[in-house]
Amino acid sequence: GVVGKPSAGKSTFFNAVTRATGAISAKVAAYPFTTIDPNVREGLYACLDPDPAVSLGREPGPCPPHGRDASGRRLLPVLLKDVAGLVPGAYAGAGKGNRFLNDLVDADAFVHVVDASAETDASGAAADAADAAEDALAREVSWVREEVHRWIAGNVARKWHSVRRLAYHRDGTAGLNRLLSLFNGYHCTNATTR
Repeated sequence: GVVGKPSAGKSTFFNAVTRATGAISAKVAAYPFTTIDPNVREGLYACLDPDPAVSLGREPGPCPPHGRDASGRRLLPVLLKDVAGLVPGAYAGAGKGNRFLNDLVDADAFVHVVDASAETDASGAAADAADAAEDALAREVSWVREEVHRWIAGNVARKWHSVRRLAYHRDGTAGLNRLLSLFNGYHCTNATTR
């Protein structure tokens, strides 16, 4: 899932990575919430490890199904989802926060796009970069991450009664299994959750 605040450049990044142009590209505009419904498309990812033959000074092996980049790295397909921007308080429903956060449930990983120019504020409105705090970029990374964490914590808290009920009426293992299962909806394995 491609995440970030409104007008951070998520759709521009999405279009570049998926090589989308024209009618199939995600809409890009200079105003917040240009994206409402998620854009989903396959892109290509260059593996960090080049073909082992190259590191041994040999010619690359046969061309993989999706080709290679200019450095000889194998290109692998990846499905990207560009979702609408998150605003502070999204976890509590600000903007259309819960709807936009729910669009991320099926993501295996997040790509956080940040506005390094500091030309937009947290809501995506135009801002004067000269007025931006020195730590604006770090704060942007922090609050978007915090929104996702609070959203997950809120979802778990709403179902906490079922964890407690199982632990009390059955045993601690049943309660633990229920708790672990709450994170499976976020593509998190039980081993990772533990």
